[in-house]
This record gives sequence, structure tokens and C-alpha cells, in this order.
Amino acid sequence: MELEGAKLCFDYLQAVAGLTVKVFVSDRHRGIAKRIRECHPTVTHFFDQWRVAKGLVKKLLAASKQKGCEVIAQWVKAVKNHVFWCSTSTKPGFQDLILAKWKSFIQHVSNKHTNHPDKLFEECVHDDDITPRKWIKVGTKAYDKIQEILMKASILNDIKRLSPKAETSCLEGFHSTLNQWHPKMTVFHGLEHFADMSWQACISTRI
Repeated sequence: MELEGAKLCFDYLQAVAGLTVKVFVSDRHRGIAKRIRECHPTVTHFFDQWRVAKGLVKKLLAASKQKGCEVIAQWVKAVKNHVFWCSTSTKPGFQDLILAKWKSFIQHVSNKHTNHPDKLFEECVHDDDITPRKWIKVGTKAYDKIQEILMKASILNDIKRLSPKAETSCLEGFHSTLNQWHPKMTVFHGLEHFADMSWQACISTRI
């Protein structure tokens, strides 16, 4: 459904509205990513920060329920904040720097703040006066688990494609409002015209 929606959006914006799409921000849907890569090679495709953070939070909370990994729960908020910081603190086009900043987190959680392995970002930028917290010791089950989640190849690839500022929150809000009056689980007849008008109004407002 998401892929078909993306196809319709591109067709409408380009063929009907006459717009040239230069940047597209979405979740990490692999089908959409492949479609844009193959059919719209000139479009820069970013992944929404909130979506990436949400997926990581879910995995980290699940991992924290395992015996010996409870400490991971204390770092969930920090991971979420780090997702946003990596992308918003880096100029567009410097994907390798975003990735280097991301990788520094696994050093930070073990209380290592200098001499990081990636030369693009060798030390943390926070002050020396750090709020007391429970560090995760290298070699423990908790450290291995959080490293497995944050350093997974697919996650690293997605981190490099984080949107520098644009998010899908406005669209999420629009959908949330629609769901209040037109729940997805309820079938309504005769509203196709209304839905089409709402979609066009949304596009016109954004333009």
C-alpha cells in the first residue's frame, strides 16, 4: 500500500501539478527506496529521523528485557536524541560525517570519549562535566547487544540517509486528523470525492 501511495504521489506531483521533485523524505520502506532509486535517480531520497529513531527505540526496549541487558533501557532516550543530533548538526552531503558521529555513540556508552576509531569524529563534543550515569562496560552482554543493534549494516546505511531537517510529522498530523473522522477500520461509501478534495487541498496548502 505504501509503495502504491508513493507511485501515485509522484505521478500526481509531476504529471498533474507539474512539479519537479528534487528531495523526497519517507520512512525506510525498502520498496519505496528501490522505486526511487531505479525510476527517479535524480531525486535525493532521505529517511525521516523520527521513523528511524522509533525503530531503534523499539529494538532497544525489547533487548533491555533480556537478562543482563537491563541497563540498555537507561540509554534509550540518549540513542533517540543522538539520531536527531547526528543529522541536524551535519551539513547536507556529508554522509560519512553523519555516520562517524553515529558510531561514536558506542564509544560514549562505554565511557570512552576520546580517541574514537573513526578519524572524521575522534572525540565526543560534550563538556567534560558529564552527568553521572551507568556506563556499559565493553565485553558485557549488554554492550554486545547494544552494539549489535546500533552497528547493524542496514542501520548504518539508513543513518547516512537521515533527513537533515525535513520530517514527515506534518503528514502524520494530517493522517491523525483524518483518522478521527474516518477510521481505517470502518468502511465509508461515497467519500471518494471528499478524499480527493482533501488530498488536493493538502497539496495546495503545502505549495
